[in-house]
Amino acid sequence: MEWRLPSLTVEAAGWANTGTLHRGSAQLALNWRLTDHWNVGAEAQLFSTAVPLRALVYGITGNSAGFSAGYDWHESRGWAANTQWTNFSDGNRRRAAGFRFVQRVADKPHLKVTLRPEVYLSTNSSDRAPYFNPSRDFSGALSAEVNHILWRRYERSFRQRFSGGGGTYWQRGYSSGVLATATYEQSYNFGPAMALNYGATFARRVYDGQPVTSLTLSIGLVGSF
Repeated sequence: MEWRLPSLTVEAAGWANTGTLHRGSAQLALNWRLTDHWNVGAEAQLFSTAVPLRALVYGITGNSAGFSAGYDWHESRGWAANTQWTNFSDGNRRRAAGFRFVQRVADKPHLKVTLRPEVYLSTNSSDRAPYFNPSRDFSGALSAEVNHILWRRYERSFRQRFSGGGGTYWQRGYSSGVLATATYEQSYNFGPAMALNYGATFARRVYDGQPVTSLTLSIGLVGSF
């Protein structure tokens, strides 16, 4: 459920989890646009999606809370910072923070190109958990996103989006590794109220000094009423 005012948006959501643990989750999030440039946000989750799936295998859950702030000079340039606290049921306390800068370098009617340099760091109070849980880690990356309108007729359109980037990841006790990601998506908008999206993502990440690659396929139907 979503409630909107001219400068404030509040969203509440609930969902069910099945598998090793059968339990419900809930989320409350708000975004407040203070001025034409400044905005802040806050979020809280019970049985948080920030808990790794491997933790659930061992019956470990957790709750999380986060805060964000951002400043936009205009629609083509801005920055955003966020922080998140996650408390696990096994006693581990995770603290994470990130910063991202956005700069659009091409802005044409049918083509937009955006650059996003960003950094991320986190700490965990326990390094003996059965899930990936580095005591300290840091990543820095630069990504680019290309949005291209292939076809448009009135309120219907067909679009494609490519995003990709690379960077470095450091974990305490291990040497640094290379990060890489590439995503290609297509979207067909039936009108202002419904869109079909599908795409694929390739990613290279590093866990405990070892590179791991993945390929993800996705499809979604988004509608509003």
